[in-house]
Amino acid sequence: MRNSWIPVDESAFEQEVIHTPGLVQPFGVLLACRRSDLRIVHVSANCDWILGREPREVLQMTLPALFGQEQSDEVTRALSEPGHRSASRLSIGKLRPGGLENHVVAHTIDADLICIELEPSLPGHRWDLLSKRLESIVEALQKTGSQQDLCDAAAKEMRALTGHDHVMIYKFHPDHHGEVIAEDKIAELSPNINLHFPASDIPQQARALYLLQRTRLIADVDYVPVPLVSLKHASVPCALDMTYSSLRSVSPMHLQYLRNMKVGASFSISLVHEQKLWGLIICQHRTPLLVPPEVRSLCDLLGQVISMLTGVTQNNEDYVEQLFNGSRLKELESVLAGPCVISEMLVEHADLFLGSVGASGATICIDGQLRSCGTVLPPHERHALLALLKEHGDEPIFLSEYLAGIMPALKIYKDVASGILAIPLDGSYKSYVLWYRPEITQTVEWGGNPNEAKVRDVVTGLVGPRESFAAWRESVSGHAKAWSPRERAMALDVQRLLKATVSRQGDAAKAKLSLVDVLTLLPNRRVLLDRLSRLQEDGVLEHASLLFVTWTDSRA
Repeated sequence: MRNSWIPVDESAFEQEVIHTPGLVQPFGVLLACRRSDLRIVHVSANCDWILGREPREVLQMTLPALFGQEQSDEVTRALSEPGHRSASRLSIGKLRPGGLENHVVAHTIDADLICIELEPSLPGHRWDLLSKRLESIVEALQKTGSQQDLCDAAAKEMRALTGHDHVMIYKFHPDHHGEVIAEDKIAELSPNINLHFPASDIPQQARALYLLQRTRLIADVDYVPVPLVSLKHASVPCALDMTYSSLRSVSPMHLQYLRNMKVGASFSISLVHEQKLWGLIICQHRTPLLVPPEVRSLCDLLGQVISMLTGVTQNNEDYVEQLFNGSRLKELESVLAGPCVISEMLVEHADLFLGSVGASGATICIDGQLRSCGTVLPPHERHALLALLKEHGDEPIFLSEYLAGIMPALKIYKDVASGILAIPLDGSYKSYVLWYRPEITQTVEWGGNPNEAKVRDVVTGLVGPRESFAAWRESVSGHAKAWSPRERAMALDVQRLLKATVSRQGDAAKAKLSLVDVLTLLPNRRVLLDRLSRLQEDGVLEHASLLFVTWTDSRA
């Protein structure tokens, strides 16, 4: 009874254990052996397909007895090579008479456990031809100028390489929800470009695995999982850690999610920047599709190249913005270089001052001098805001894109101050700068209603993913445009500049006061003595008499 499903708490899905399923996908065979004696302690129940032996027979054997000494040595040697991270791909030939040539992926699970995965080799994927393909793809990617151009090219090249119907570049936002920023597809499929998907579609533990295991293949969403058969012994872990396994079975929830999307097969490649999961290359096909291990290895390598180029293009774009902001800061420095009232000078050059952080208004208070430019909060609301900011006095910067979420009373000023960026110039906001931004009403298009990402059938009690992925529009109001990292950095630069200017002017004022009378501002005795001393040193004044008269007004 699909129409009886209701939203359900999603916290349970965040706790789902997905790295030890005890099951594998059936397009290969998995076994694990102890490194100390090479005794096989885990094997998938479909091992007869490739090994020609039943699981119970395999569990009585060692790796050399199963593979032969030479091939066994090749596997263990690969795992001992310098620079080995998680997997070494080997071709170990035919394992039984009349059998197929197999590819092997081997990796260490812990200090004394080796995992080995075997897949039958598919014809037509020679490494020499694939390496030439790699060269041409990397050359095409290097010609892109911007990050968007890079992502567009990456989607096109990956679809041509893997043969999938639909390839998307999926970028994670700071709150972990994703957005399709580039795609390449067959004409019959509906576009997903610019669609957003809730963070619960790829929960935290799945994102963690994507960061560790860079490629993930589901050759057929309707596969029947194959269980592991394990040696029953106290030294053998019951649950095999399959974090780096290519054959690891997938969460039933995710498989149903793909079926609901009318996807028959899926392949993903992680994009990692600065050791964080930046995004995914998601390849989908309407029918089952097995990507050969050689092609998956090439995609893994290309994913790392694209990740690197993504960082390079982002750094280039940041550098251009940094140069632009640097020129603005130089202009502000020249504006404040001479004697001036700082707040008045900033208001006089409002376009420069507001434009430095992309603000629509600002309030500046320095040593009691209060000035404003652009559209700003009224004084009584500003005082309430300052009281809040004083609670954050130890922080060098305070910012919000949704001020009404912090101070609901300010919601009526959303056209003025939906967003705020504040910098203190002292420890208690006696001197400060407040920049404001107005509301920008945004329409976010989601791939299905994000509020109904998981549902429960009230009759059966079963929980499953949403069935509808039709574009669902959400209007977001009361929010300002987010302050970018470069704008935040610029605010801190302005903060340092204003503090230095205030300090310089203060030092100049103290030096001047040391030379004049506080009340009359006339040169004092120190100035007179200094000048007489210089005249004497220059030989201009040889003999002189000096009379000091102190005049005190003693009237009541």
